[in-house]
Amino acid sequence: NESEMPGLVTVSSYPIISMGNWAAEYYNTHSDPYVHINLRECRTMQLMENIENGISEIGFMMFNHAQHKEVTYTLRTKKLEFHELGFDTWYVNLGPAHPLYNRKEIEIREMLDYPFIRFQDDYFSNLTFFLDIDGIKLNSFKRVLHVNDTAAIISILRNTDAFRFGVGLSSEDFEAYGIRTIPIRNCQVRIHIGWVEQKKIVHTPCAQDFINRIEKK
Repeated sequence: NESEMPGLVTVSSYPIISMGNWAAEYYNTHSDPYVHINLRECRTMQLMENIENGISEIGFMMFNHAQHKEVTYTLRTKKLEFHELGFDTWYVNLGPAHPLYNRKEIEIREMLDYPFIRFQDDYFSNLTFFLDIDGIKLNSFKRVLHVNDTAAIISILRNTDAFRFGVGLSSEDFEAYGIRTIPIRNCQVRIHIGWVEQKKIVHTPCAQDFINRIEKK
């Protein structure tokens, strides 16, 4: 099992731009040539399966309140432990090509005519369709662009009038690409943020150091 190698940090992460920067920061602070990072971006179900099967030692998760019950149940059945780091909400991410780029706040109804970027669906993301923001259900957005990586999201946001929902946690990372993170009026979406591991696992020093860094974010 590669995750048992003392100098290897194996992470499965919900696709979030910040994780790549955290991994780079970790790498730059370790001069040991035997320290390696294996980072996998994946959706929630695959992430939990990777931790359960030992493919990754650490998982970074985000899920909303509509998914909470099912996520908690699945964690329990897979004998995984979730460590909550905090809460966030959704914002609108959009780039300089978008007509609403300079707004300080956005009403969700204003976004209905614009393309909505989202990752490919899995079991848990389908639960998100039950969410609504200020009375608008997510299935009201008819123009949807499905992507499978954060690089595609950055490129589309920078060059089109498309948008996505994202957490405030990544606002500075998106800002580096000229992408804004704008508050949504009356948004009641609650995002749980945390990391997950196998119960009773003993982490390698490198993995524990990575965990410590995540917990300080």
